[in-house]
Amino acid sequence: MSAIFVFQCMKQESNDIKQLVTQVVTYVAKSMDQPLDGTLIKSFTPMLVMGTKEKNTVVRSHSESALIALLRLRHGEDTLKVQTRFVDRIKGICLFWTS
Repeated sequence: MSAIFVFQCMKQESNDIKQLVTQVVTYVAKSMDQPLDGTLIKSFTPMLVMGTKEKNTVVRSHSESALIALLRLRHGEDTLKVQTRFVDRIKGICLFWTS
């Protein structure tokens, strides 16, 4: 799954497509034993953050769940510290994509 495809899907008018994309990202992130590659996380995060600002509450909640799964926020304190540092590094990219 490419980041460009995910970005284009999150820009669609259809909330069903947005929900499906966030569910796929959640599934892929949860099915992996190790965190996804940093470039994928860096690519998907801004788009999922954009999804958290949707008017549709289902899209918004699925985007939040996908972010939790992608960043592995429920995998212990050590993982949380690593991901927090990573998110701090890509914060500028997220602001650029979602503005």
